[in-house]
Amino acid sequence: MRIWGITAILLLCAYTGFFYLAPESDNDAAACHTYDGIRYNGASDDDIREQLEALKKDSSSFSLQKEKPNKHVTVTYAVNNRKEYVYIVEYDLLRKPFKDEMIVVRSSDSSGWSSSEHKLDSQRIVSMQTGKLNSMCDAQKQRIHIYNYTKGENKDRIDYYDSYTIEKGGIHR
Repeated sequence: MRIWGITAILLLCAYTGFFYLAPESDNDAAACHTYDGIRYNGASDDDIREQLEALKKDSSSFSLQKEKPNKHVTVTYAVNNRKEYVYIVEYDLLRKPFKDEMIVVRSSDSSGWSSSEHKLDSQRIVSMQTGKLNSMCDAQKQRIHIYNYTKGENKDRIDYYDSYTIEKGGIHR
């Protein structure tokens, strides 16, 4: 009887030790995040070109894709072998901005939302997100939401929402 009790205690200790000392999973949600992320609202063509060239420089692999999901939006995204990425949303209004029109750009990842607001002063809205994916992480899902508001009636709404996943091999929408 004593032998069974001692064996049970040893097995319990071994199991507990293994559970607490085992390395964390690579897919652990807490370890899966981006860092050094910067969002540029109102980025110029030169800013975009500069970021894409910096991403391509000294990379053994580089993936660049461009899509036009609707008549207003052009999405460009790129990622390299070091899991650095650039995600660009260009929204063409196809009209002049209203007098008091404001634009809100919200983006999110596993760590939460960030938001910015600025006065719309041109027919083109550009939001560029850059950053790096944690090396222990296989993929990271992110979201972006661009919308407008104005005093009085909002005759021509802007409401664009997109979700994308950053991976080593590319960005998938």
